[in-house]
Amino acid sequence: MIKTFFRQILIIQLLIFPIVLFGQEKIMQLPSNPRLSQQKDKATKSVKAGTLTLPFFDDFTINDVYPDQNLWKDKDAFINNDYAYQPISFGVATLDAVNKYGNIHEHLEINICGVSDYLTSRPIRLDSIFTNEGSQLTPSDSVYLSFFFQPNNWDTRFISDEGLAKDSLVLEFYDAVAEEWCHVWSTKRFPYDSIKPEENKGWHFIEVVIPIVDEKFFNKDFQFRFKNYVTLTQSNNYPGWQVNTSQWNIDYVYLDSRRTYNGYYKDICFSNEAHSFLKNYYSMPYNQYSDNAYDEMLEYDTMQIANLDNSSNNVGYSFVVTNAAGTAIKTYQGGSNAITPFYQSGFYNNPSVYPAVFPYTFPMGIVDSAIFHITHIITSDLNFKQNDTIKFDQKFYNYYAYDDGTPEYSYTIESPGNAHIAIRFKLNVADTLQAINIYFSDIKGIEEETTCNLCVWNENNRLPYEIKAKQTITHYKDTIHTNNFRTFKLEKPLYINNVNFPYLVFYIGIETASNQELALGYDNSKNSINNTLYNVSGQWENSSYPGTIMMRPVLGKPFEITGIQDVTNQAEDFITVYPNPVSANNVNISFAGSDEYYDIILCDSYGRRCMASSRNNYEDIVSLNIADLKSGVYFIILYSASGVKTAKKIIICR
Repeated sequence: MIKTFFRQILIIQLLIFPIVLFGQEKIMQLPSNPRLSQQKDKATKSVKAGTLTLPFFDDFTINDVYPDQNLWKDKDAFINNDYAYQPISFGVATLDAVNKYGNIHEHLEINICGVSDYLTSRPIRLDSIFTNEGSQLTPSDSVYLSFFFQPNNWDTRFISDEGLAKDSLVLEFYDAVAEEWCHVWSTKRFPYDSIKPEENKGWHFIEVVIPIVDEKFFNKDFQFRFKNYVTLTQSNNYPGWQVNTSQWNIDYVYLDSRRTYNGYYKDICFSNEAHSFLKNYYSMPYNQYSDNAYDEMLEYDTMQIANLDNSSNNVGYSFVVTNAAGTAIKTYQGGSNAITPFYQSGFYNNPSVYPAVFPYTFPMGIVDSAIFHITHIITSDLNFKQNDTIKFDQKFYNYYAYDDGTPEYSYTIESPGNAHIAIRFKLNVADTLQAINIYFSDIKGIEEETTCNLCVWNENNRLPYEIKAKQTITHYKDTIHTNNFRTFKLEKPLYINNVNFPYLVFYIGIETASNQELALGYDNSKNSINNTLYNVSGQWENSSYPGTIMMRPVLGKPFEITGIQDVTNQAEDFITVYPNPVSANNVNISFAGSDEYYDIILCDSYGRRCMASSRNNYEDIVSLNIADLKSGVYFIILYSASGVKTAKKIIICR
């Protein structure tokens, strides 16, 4: 629900304003599908191609980018929860202009309408009903095929008038005797905002119900397929660049006998995707989380549950958190709630489930990274079970991220002078900025390399202030070097402490030259308006788009341990650690002869952070509680306000 809400805001903005919005910011449709382009070298699972029996049902709630090959024969459709607004249930199949590897179909030509994608069922037995008694299936058995569809909202800006007139979504049935596909239903391209939820049982999709009455289809080799017609248009700004346009979202495909035209669906389902339990970020470093876990967690979580039946139903909800080893570390039972029918109340008025256990925290540890698997579960007595479980992987790695790793759009900024883009981050404990990951989107037709400046700022009055690091980087705009994160290592690691970065706040970003083409990945998973700024006129302004420019700061170990002698040689004479060896619960650090501020990090012999502290108010002695640490060799690393690194070895004996 959160993601689709931000998407709705973005859609409204794009409908109201022209392409160049709010000065020089610009959001563009992608010319390819990055998630599909990552599949090219992956092995595919083998599937036994058999004939199916009724009922046929798919709401595309699977953890894959391709249609379920047990039900469908091809891989043109893209299975996702990114492009649709308020799907019937979690996941849709999107037909668009790209092939199964995410590139625009080679057979499509500029300004010429042609068939793009197919979504073709496997053969289905329509000659018999395979129940306990069994019987022949005939047109009198009320066989209906139903589905929901929705045009992508804003890509019509990239479709020519000719394309708007010709682009369409088509449904066909296969006549096995004549060996030909028969046109059954189609719709021309139309504006998304012409869909009236109040006229569609509250849905933002249009429901289509088709009776199968022609006897020629009642055989053992019945098939149906969707296909879409696309007219590519060329961008005036970027020669050779075409966008992945004419997208149609298909959801909740259901074929069965003994149905009625105005029937409902005996189903309770999740309608929004699972998401991060973190309040501020999609992902963050584990040590930063562990230092302030309670403040980093959501105060409550919301899962949207839809009742597609025509009567109220009791629904149970729970979630389970497991660690990387598969061991359950948290189980929440939300009890049972009566969910009213969707058509009566619509999405936002339906009862939602608010887990009352928050603030829940993931386990806190001293390791560098961790991953936890969150599984949300619905329990009900209704028919379709595959949409009753959805999952999310909560990752704690060495970077901060507002984005989920996959762009839905491309972000650029145009300016007659230099332009700056900056994204704000806040640490919980001092750390070292080692690199910056940037997602560059491709711009077809422009394949030469170009340069821009990578920048890191501190903050003043919640705006980027002093540039603390700046270096030139090279990037490309073609599909070979883009559609993925590129890591740019800082020429000199930058220590983020309270002295040079008040309140441990810093900004990462880019400085571009005049009118420089730059396309960055843009994700709508989290609203980062308050943390995203741009500057084209000497004044910083918050971005006006409710999403995230895909740049991530990479934090690292404060140093690499190459040997005890190498570390001890760095120690300042006036810093003393005692007792050493230590068997008590505390170890003391004396700073006699120094009045500097120090950040203090205690690491084990592998360089893994165990705890962090600081010397404030020029204390003579700082005491560390080491009661939870096991026997072994450890290192106390100290960073001064001037950036000097000092290390002391200690031995803990229990």
